[in-house]
Amino acid sequence: MKEKRRYTILAVILVVVLLLAGIGYRLLSDRYAASQAETAPTEPQVSAQDGSQQETPADPMLAPDFTVTDQAGNDIRFADQVGQPIILNFWASWCPPCRSELPDFDAASQKYGDEITFMMIDLCDGMRETSVSGLAFVQEQGYTFPVYLDTTYEASSLYGVYSIPMTVGINAEGEIVSIYTGAMSGEQIEALVSDLLS
Repeated sequence: MKEKRRYTILAVILVVVLLLAGIGYRLLSDRYAASQAETAPTEPQVSAQDGSQQETPADPMLAPDFTVTDQAGNDIRFADQVGQPIILNFWASWCPPCRSELPDFDAASQKYGDEITFMMIDLCDGMRETSVSGLAFVQEQGYTFPVYLDTTYEASSLYGVYSIPMTVGINAEGEIVSIYTGAMSGEQIEALVSDLLS
């Protein structure tokens, strides 16, 4: 009888231990999943914006370095382009405000391409925009500006792109001198070019 009672107590203790282990496992795995979600890189949530707003940094701010891919699939480092003024333009073919300003950027690139480096950065999220759809759009429109593909979100994350189009003017020393959020007019692009070349 004592032997039977001992086995019953041991069985009850074993069941309680297993239940507590199961609850503890669930709590720890939920906590681990939450911490992984917080640290995992996420795709930037980007929206389109009409009408540009200009921001001019009060102090010179060094432009962050990044790597994108050119149309031939080669890695291109931003730092290797520094030495003459640079215009970064973040865009996507699904974005109507981007489409509205691209002809003016193409004209400016043709006119000032020897004096200013134009980096037209297509935000390829793999869903709304892919490298194939972006490059097909550029070819259909007959644009000649250099296109770079941001497939890893490195450039857009470093520059805090949350709304496109976004244009960043960078002087020959690699410092950000102006940021435009929203579609730019041809006159605004000319003013930016003039500012960078002065």
